[in-house]
Amino acid sequence: METRTVVLHRARRGFGFVLRGAKASSPLMELRPSERCPALQYLDDVDAGGVADRAGLKKGDFLIAINGEDVSAASHEHVVELIRSSGALVSMTVVSLHSH
Repeated sequence: METRTVVLHRARRGFGFVLRGAKASSPLMELRPSERCPALQYLDDVDAGGVADRAGLKKGDFLIAINGEDVSAASHEHVVELIRSSGALVSMTVVSLHSH
């Protein structure tokens, strides 16, 4: 497992990734982070050549923190709001389960 933190600078088309994970009303919100599933939110897609890709983020990376706030057990809606309210810069701590 590899943990890393990157700072993304918002481009005109955003940060260049698609976030997926448990919604607030989902039974998955009852899950607790574990070694096999370190967070409830993950990157489902990363735009080739986009901001996230250039920062080294990969499809399948689990989102652990946004701007220093632990989001490993946070709902999709909460994480999206944190990212949106970050403005031009967002710090993301992610975990990769295997080397890319």
